[in-house]
Amino acid sequence: MRGLTAVVLNNVAGATAVEYGLVTLLMAVGCFALLLDTGKSSANTFAKIDTTLSGEAPPVGRTPALGSAPQGAPEPEPEPEPEPERMPLPTWGGAPAPP
Repeated sequence: MRGLTAVVLNNVAGATAVEYGLVTLLMAVGCFALLLDTGKSSANTFAKIDTTLSGEAPPVGRTPALGSAPQGAPEPEPEPEPEPERMPLPTWGGAPAPP
């Protein structure tokens, strides 16, 4: 029994695989934390841009949708469509076109 225990304790062939597994796990946790922080930062950046463009602070605890009108602001009236240019009526053989 003493010989088997000595062989198991002295066998380090599996240690490399365990070390690689732990390093991989550490890298995965680091990447996950980095992605979460980056997502929060970009969401805050877009909220600041939207606030700056709309000219009004968003309600506390909620970020307004991009392109939405500020709360309490009147809706802008749509601009009237320009009148289309009228093309001259064709003539047949120099005579004016019939009505």
